Amino acid sequence: MKTLTSFLKGLFLILLSSILVFTVSRMMPISPQQMLLSSYQLEQTPENIAMLSEKWGLDKPLYIQYFSWMKGIIRGDWGVSLISHRPIKEELMKRLPYSLSIGMGSLLLSSIFAFFLGYLAALKKGFFDGLSRFFTLFSQAVPLFVSSLFVIYFLGVKFGWIRFFTGSPWVGVIISILLISLSTCGGLSRVVRMHFLELENKSYMKRLYAHGMKKSLIYLKHGFKPVLYGLSGALIPRFSSVLGGSSVAEFIFGIPGISFFLIDSIKNRDYAAIQSYLFLIMVWMSVIHFIFRILQSRIDKRVES
Repeated sequence: MKTLTSFLKGLFLILLSSILVFTVSRMMPISPQQMLLSSYQLEQTPENIAMLSEKWGLDKPLYIQYFSWMKGIIRGDWGVSLISHRPIKEELMKRLPYSLSIGMGSLLLSSIFAFFLGYLAALKKGFFDGLSRFFTLFSQAVPLFVSSLFVIYFLGVKFGWIRFFTGSPWVGVIISILLISLSTCGGLSRVVRMHFLELENKSYMKRLYAHGMKKSLIYLKHGFKPVLYGLSGALIPRFSSVLGGSSVAEFIFGIPGISFFLIDSIKNRDYAAIQSYLFLIMVWMSVIHFIFRILQSRIDKRVES
């Protein structure tokens, strides 16, 4: 019953998000009609603007445009890009595997690495604690585009081990996953370390110490659930960058992901593509919150699912 209630709340939030996305996409300073006429070097006469408005249905009241758009979304028709004149759904789905692989791959790899690094940092408080601090400072001091350029220079230009730009785009995807993982695992490892250290003040942990059980075994056997709960909470906001959030990596390595399409859409005021992408992100995050809510309820029974 609680799961159903949570699901219905998610649907209600998606409905509110769709209204917000539709409204924001209509608040651009330059109308899509004016932008398209400028790109074709045509005169922005009232007749030309009215003709394009009628063609795209922009001359209708906003509430009719909204219901028409939502009706198309439900049927799987996300509209046509005003720039490429191709179906938006087709454009996004074609690029989705690259962006999704980078986003999910880097999150999975960084969370695994962060868990064990944070565990060792809390357990030994020496080399691994310093390594955790190093990765945290590294992510703040060295932007992703700088580390990417170093990789391209040394591996692609100086030693010639990897063929960037002329080979398969999946080479860039793999390198992007590794670099993004290194830039995010530091902060996550500090979260893991903090949760492990907090366990030392728990009464049941002290009782296990008194019975002679090793700290390393106590952490892994009795402390991993609270730590996983804290780590999952830190991961949830990062899922918003999975779809189209790797624009720097996609641009540098020439990966045809969603970010390329999104940047062109924003530059050309392609409102149809922008609102479809924003709505996709809203649905994605609602699904992620729902899934993590269920997972956290399995980890900690006190959490309502």
